[in-house]
Order: sequence, then C-alpha cells, then structure tokens
Amino acid sequence: MTKRTRREALEALRDMQRRRAGGKPLRDSTGTVAPWSQRWDPTSLAASERRETTKMIYRTLAKTLIRPYLGGIRLDKLRPTDVETWLADLSAAGKSASTRRQALTILRAMLDTAVRDGVVATNVAATVTRPTLRRAEAKHFDASGVAALVAAAQDDQLPPLLITRTEHGLVIQPPKTARGWRTMPLSAPVVAALRAQRQQQRLDRLAAGISWIATDHVFTTTAGTPHAPRNISRWFTALAKRAGVEGSMHATRNTALSGMVNAGVPLAVVSRVAGHESINITIDVYGHVSEQSARDAVDAAVGALGHG
Repeated sequence: MTKRTRREALEALRDMQRRRAGGKPLRDSTGTVAPWSQRWDPTSLAASERRETTKMIYRTLAKTLIRPYLGGIRLDKLRPTDVETWLADLSAAGKSASTRRQALTILRAMLDTAVRDGVVATNVAATVTRPTLRRAEAKHFDASGVAALVAAAQDDQLPPLLITRTEHGLVIQPPKTARGWRTMPLSAPVVAALRAQRQQQRLDRLAAGISWIATDHVFTTTAGTPHAPRNISRWFTALAKRAGVEGSMHATRNTALSGMVNAGVPLAVVSRVAGHESINITIDVYGHVSEQSARDAVDAAVGALGHG
C-alpha cells in the first residue's frame, strides 16, 4: 500500500466515522438522479401539502429540466459544481431566471428527501446560490385602454368579470399567503357589476333547470360550473384584440393597483388591498406613476417651499 493509498484510506475511514457520529449514512447511494427523481414524484411530492397545480409544475420541470441534464449523475458523485453547470446550461438554453430558480427549488426538495431518508449525507444543491430575479414594473392599461376594453366587452357574456377584475383583481384559487385572506372594499361600479352578474346567474340557473350545478363561484358557465382559467384567458385575449390594446388578464389587476398609486393612495394601503406580504413588493412592482402624477408631486413640493 502506497502512502497516498494509505492516506486516502484513513481519510475515508475518518469520513465514515464523522458520518456515523452525525447520524448520517456511511456511504451515499450510487443510484443516479433520474430514478430518485421518479421515486420522489409519487411519494414525497404526492404526499406534500403543495397545491395540485404546483405539483404538476414540479413534475413537468423535473421531467423536462432536471432528468435530461442531471439524470445520469450518481447521487454520491453529484457536486455543487454540477448543479451550477446545469443552471448555466439552462440559461444558455434560454430559460428565464424564474424558471431556473424554480428548477433549483425542485432539485433541493428532491435532495432534502434523500438526506432525510439516509440516501445521501448532504444536500449539495442547498449550497448553490439561487438565480437572481429582476423584478419588473407591472404591465397595466392606461385610462383609454380600460375604456376600450369595457366598451368592447359590452355585448360579451362576461362584462361584469372585466369590471370586477379591473377594479380589484379576481381570486380564483386560495390565496398563497395569509395576507391573501382579506376583506375587499368594493367600489360602486363593482357593486353594480356583481349585482348584474347575480341576476344573470339566476336566469342561467332557471334556464338550466335540474342540469344546474350549484357552486359558490360568482362567475360561472350557463351550467353553473366555474370557468376554466384558459377559457377566460382566451376570451380576454380576443377582447383585447377587438379593443386594440395589448396586455393579459393579469394586467387588469395591475391596472387597478397602479390607478390607486397614481391617485395618491398611500402605498401601505395599496399593499394591503393587493394582499402583499411586504410593502417592498408593492414599491417594486407598482411604484410606477404617470408623468402627470410625477409633475404634480414636483409642483406640490415647489408650492410647499413657497416658490409656486
């Protein structure tokens, strides 16, 4: 036995002793990432309290972004550098920082389970820095855009939905955070739109008869079932095209919040209405103001200093 071989053997022995003292497996599994990922999906992921939509996203990204790149690497040979190289490859393939960040979150979750089950001693992905997200200002419609949308929706089935969404935002799924559960103040146009929708829903229920499916949803199909989100998106895309404006359904929420900011509503109040966890999110995303609002702010400062 050479000195190098003896030195390596002693180091390996010390490593096993450290692992045993720490309650960790003496050796990491020689299995590869792919089968572990496939095992994690129907077990730990399925048993987690994540939303079903989140689980579907995790499964898709594990299948398309994790296994094709890292699937063949042995768990005992996986290193932080491998994870960083993978993230760099995803970036080179045009994947956004948000997608790469989410993919890393999924890999971390997989390896957390591996550590818990004694498959590996450490989660190498936990030491890798998450891709930085650059928060962009929220896209929104100006006053003329809102007017065009409302006018184009007058003869559609869902104009109350547009009014409600533009004013306050429409929550379809349970809120992601505790701040999401909140009482929403309603403006007069929203109250009128909701009353119109309730009347329409009564007519739909009478027309459907015994075929009506009762739910707690405010906006439903003529059968009483909730609208599929993709159908709402398609409806809005067609509506925006007819109105001659560009933007998604989510931009209507941004429009309502941006309107509050431009009207001088304190950001703390806007943040509360939006259900944001932190006012910093409100500042980053909805801190844009119209040129006129900015000009008014400067004029107000000049006036307060006695130079108006």
